[in-house]
Amino acid sequence: MLSIDCLLTVKEYTAVPSPTISGGMSADRTDEFRRAVEDHLPVDAFTFDPHPIQPDFFGDVMRAELDTDRLPLNQYLKFVDGYARLLGVEDRRIINTGIDARTTIENRVPRPLADTDVLVAILIEMGYSGEIISEQQLNSIEESLSWVADLVAQEDRIQIQHHGGPNDLVNEQILGLINAISKILTETDDVIISCSTAENV
Repeated sequence: MLSIDCLLTVKEYTAVPSPTISGGMSADRTDEFRRAVEDHLPVDAFTFDPHPIQPDFFGDVMRAELDTDRLPLNQYLKFVDGYARLLGVEDRRIINTGIDARTTIENRVPRPLADTDVLVAILIEMGYSGEIISEQQLNSIEESLSWVADLVAQEDRIQIQHHGGPNDLVNEQILGLINAISKILTETDDVIISCSTAENV
């Protein structure tokens, strides 16, 4: 039997200095990222990984491994705003961060790990009250967000699945999400970013 834990990770793609087109090096933002994370998020550890698409050009990605599988959207936005202040910028779109999921798999019964297919997904969950949301409103959200893999509406809750792959739930997508759901929600207090796993054997 496999024990599978799914936890969230916040990545910063430009914190680590890397070569620029002009021949210099980009600014070192590792200290500012670390401070913003420690001030606003439940961080467990900081790590570094090669850039998932162009490691030779972009270098390493700084990762803040969180000690949670659920993160309120408003808490993440406070981190983004705090990080922006440390960098001396006001536009959230300049912040080059993203949210990813990671798993810790403990194989309790000896067997090849290759025999197990673990699906990991980033989910955005939001509750709503008042008037029932129409099918047209739901279709409008799904059509305006290219990264949506699935959208499920229940009686008082909507769940949106991120398509995953090499692209995490990046800051630009989160800002697009806020704009899309503003048509049906006046507040984002009940919006949660989470991760889930499913095991196919």
